Formats: sequence, structure tokens, C-alpha cells
Amino acid sequence: MIYRWRFAKRYGKARRFTQNLSKTFDVRCAKVSFRIDFFENCAYNLICEVAAQAWLVRKVGENMADKEILEKLADECGGIFRTSDLAALGYSTYAIRKLVDEQIIERIKQGYYSLCKTNELISEAGQIAQLFPDGVLCMYTALFYYRYSDRTPLEWNIAVDRDTSKSRFKLDYPFVQPYYMKKEFLVFGVTAADYGDCTMQIFDRDRLICECIFYENKIDRETYNKAIQSYVADTKKNVPKLLEYAEKRRVLKKVKDRIGVWL
Repeated sequence: MIYRWRFAKRYGKARRFTQNLSKTFDVRCAKVSFRIDFFENCAYNLICEVAAQAWLVRKVGENMADKEILEKLADECGGIFRTSDLAALGYSTYAIRKLVDEQIIERIKQGYYSLCKTNELISEAGQIAQLFPDGVLCMYTALFYYRYSDRTPLEWNIAVDRDTSKSRFKLDYPFVQPYYMKKEFLVFGVTAADYGDCTMQIFDRDRLICECIFYENKIDRETYNKAIQSYVADTKKNVPKLLEYAEKRRVLKKVKDRIGVWL
């Protein structure tokens, strides 16, 4: 009986000792695990911060490189460049869209872009000259240029080949009104007009009057009459050229009927 009691007592102490030892071990393991998790989190946060800084530095470097490349391209193209120009430099469609989203370049119209910071420095005439190098200023725009009309045009009147794509003229700004005609009608009576920061093609005085008579049903009557009177009084007019152009434009009879008595 005594031996059983002693054994039970010793067994109880051993059991309690084992339980305490287990608890101590669990606590220490928990502390070690906590420390490991803590250091892992610190290391992870440090790696993320370093990676973010590296990405930011790389991104800034890429943007600076893009701006330098695009500024050089803009200088070479007169401020406005095309999708094909960007593609030649290695920019994909996705990369071009990204440049627009990051406000590095701005889309003027389908396939045409300019640098955001320089777009405001390009005049309307400069944009028209870049977008329509094959166009010829005519009608209200040309009348105002020659001072045959004192009304400031609300849009740019441009004579273009009738086979040209109509989508070219889908502009939010500046406003453009195309006049479609055969290509053969775009090669005579054309001269240069100085618009400050650019030079554009324009019909000369004599050809312009032929166009006004050709489109007399589409032009404002007051403007039409003032244009005819201003041309008749213009010392720079050239009547032989007027008649030559009128014959080519097939309005010779109308020219003689409308202004022949004044010449």
C-alpha cells in the first residue's frame, strides 16, 4: 500500500513536470515562431519597398527617354507626327495608347498626334498645314486672306482631291470644310500663302474668283458680291489668267456674263 502511494505520488509529480515542460516548450516555440514571422514580414516589406523604388526610378527613366525621343520626332515633323512615325521608332499600338493615357502625347485625329505640352504652341494654320499638305485654301478662307471679305471664317475651306479619304476631315478642332474636286483642278492657279509660322497652298486671286462663280449657288450672296467687286478693283488681278482658269474650270461663259462688263 505504501509503495502504491509513493508510486502514485512520484507519477503525479512526473506528470505535472511533463505538462509544465510541454507548456514551457509550447510558449517558447510560439515566441520563436512569432519572431520568425516578425522578421519575415519586415524582410517582405523591405523587399517590396525596394522593388517599388526601383520600379519608380525605372518608370521615370523610361518617361524621360520617351519624352526626349518624342520631342526630337516632333521637331523633325513640325509638331505633328503620325502613327507610322511612332511605329518606325518601335512603339506598338499598346505603347502609343499608353503614351496617350499618361498624357505624354495627345491624339489630334485618327493617326495623328502631338506632344501635350507643345500642342498649344502650334497654331491652327500650322495644324492644317501638317494635316493637309495636299490641300489648297479656297472659298471663304482665301477670300478673307485676300481681303475680298471682312468676315472671319469659322472654318478652314480646303480644296482636295475628290478621291481622298473622307475620314481625314473628322476633326474635333480646328473645323474644316473640304471642297472635293478632280485632281487635275488642283494643279493650276495655286500659289503660296504665308501664315506666320507656316506656308500653305492657296488659290491665287484669279483662280479664286473662278471658284466663287463655280460655287455661286453655295456662297453667301453678300459675300459673293463683295468678292466680285473687290476683285474688279484689285490692281493685282490678271484678266488673261482669269479667262484661262475659267476655261479650264468650265465656267468661262459665266465669268464673262458675271464680271465681263466690269473688266
